[in-house]
Amino acid sequence: MHRREGHKRIFFNNFYKDFYLNFDISDKNIPFIILKDLEAEVNKKKNELFKGLKKEAKDYFLKKRTNIRGMSYITFRILNYILHGFIFYSNIRGYHLMNI
Repeated sequence: MHRREGHKRIFFNNFYKDFYLNFDISDKNIPFIILKDLEAEVNKKKNELFKGLKKEAKDYFLKKRTNIRGMSYITFRILNYILHGFIFYSNIRGYHLMNI
């Protein structure tokens, strides 16, 4: 597994975790999580209520990122601008994504 911040090895249950970690060649330094705990963590994040627009730094719009679905960078930026415009307008009109 490639080590990257935020990446974790996912085990189905404690039996598989113990089975894997008992091998001599297994890397015991990689963080891991049990699937049930991961599902609970995801559900907790999904249920957190977020109101309003998420403020983005100017760099978010200026930095060039990787290709998205083979689109050119300019096409992606234009679509992103249109989407943010619709979200902004719907918030001005009083429609919130949580009510949809």
